Amino acid sequence: QCQVSCFRHSKKDTHLAMTRPRAPGKPNDIFTYVRKFLSQRVTVFFIGVFAVWLVGNFAMIQYRKQRARYMQRILNEKWGNVEVDEVDESDPEAAIRFLHHRLQRECGHRGVGRDSRHIDNQKGPPQTAVALYKKLLKVYDNARADHHSFRPPVSTESGKAVWRDLEFSCFSQIGDDGLLMHIFGVLGPGQRTSVEIGYFPHEANTVALVTMGGFRGLLLDGGTDPLIARSWFAGVDKYLGILSEQHALPKANRTILTPTADDLRKSCAPWCLESCYNVHCSKAALDFKKPKVRRMMVTAENVRDVIDREFKSDAVSLDLLSVDIDGMEYYLLRALFAGGLRPRVVVSEFASHLGQTLALARPYSPDFYAAGDSWQYGVSLTALVRLHNRHGYRFIGCVDWNAYFIRVDALTAVEGGSAAFPEAQLGSCFYSDVSTRMTDIARMDKALLVEWAEV
Repeated sequence: QCQVSCFRHSKKDTHLAMTRPRAPGKPNDIFTYVRKFLSQRVTVFFIGVFAVWLVGNFAMIQYRKQRARYMQRILNEKWGNVEVDEVDESDPEAAIRFLHHRLQRECGHRGVGRDSRHIDNQKGPPQTAVALYKKLLKVYDNARADHHSFRPPVSTESGKAVWRDLEFSCFSQIGDDGLLMHIFGVLGPGQRTSVEIGYFPHEANTVALVTMGGFRGLLLDGGTDPLIARSWFAGVDKYLGILSEQHALPKANRTILTPTADDLRKSCAPWCLESCYNVHCSKAALDFKKPKVRRMMVTAENVRDVIDREFKSDAVSLDLLSVDIDGMEYYLLRALFAGGLRPRVVVSEFASHLGQTLALARPYSPDFYAAGDSWQYGVSLTALVRLHNRHGYRFIGCVDWNAYFIRVDALTAVEGGSAAFPEAQLGSCFYSDVSTRMTDIARMDKALLVEWAEV
């Protein structure tokens, strides 16, 4: 009996021992407390990181707003809240700077603070921007007529391109509209002829000069549907007519998918990428002058024939050529120069991840294609500079990934032209911060997995 009773008590004691909480600090329980300790520390760490990120972003937003207010205050000290027609032209440089900044605010600029915007999702610039653009053209014309000597650019912000303050983006992807306006404002418009190879209507370098500056332009691209381009440059009535025709087609056969008929019945139609415009809003786009558009693959073999066919005798005196085809830019330019066509101004995309020292391009192929995220396309800036130097051009700098070249004889033909556009250093086109450099190194590692040609 005693044995049975003791056995029962021992079972009870065993059960209590199993359910009783362990005393802290026991050797056999140390891992449990380590895990709890670490989990608490990790949680606190991530909360701290999030708090630092939040405070940092808030500080950056405040800094950008402060900088935008500062720039506006500087402008207002001279101009106040003047209307476009009241701009004082007695100081052309100040007037030009003021109008460029106003266009940055109206059209947008990706390199400027949050108070500005880029109009990727709008169908062209608003009417206020068109009025500013026309006024800026007039100021430049008057300054040239008075033989005004334009000062060379001065970099005002560390790590930024020297032309940053003059850039704006009404149609261009980045600030090219502003720099091209300045170039032809100083040099004069010439014959007002332009060709752009590789474009999309809301990301085209030459379109602002065509639609608002009186240029005669040709846009070439192997992928962009001409209907998209025509609808983008149409006024609201014509645009609605194109949409009506599209809505009558089966959905699988439509070129323009949005806005739908239901979208247009809403009080405010949504923005979208494929040529959509908010037709119910007050800032309706003007019926712009339209560039000619063609859908075709441009190669080194046919590029000269295409331009000659369009411009005939004016092709030799082409004012502006812009090339952005993600691959064979070098070979198209080389073929045009070899054939005697030397535009006054050339804009070409370059691959910044290839660095400042290598002169590289992909081997030529008329049907070349490389995926955008492969980084296995393009031409290095060094290769472009060497090519243009051999054919009498001066490298004047970049707008982000677009390099700019002006023919030397075009600079010397204008009083003060050479001084206004000095030779640029390659380093001015590359950001030196650690994040950008690390990104470029990673992209270059991918790019060098395929064959490149030293040019």
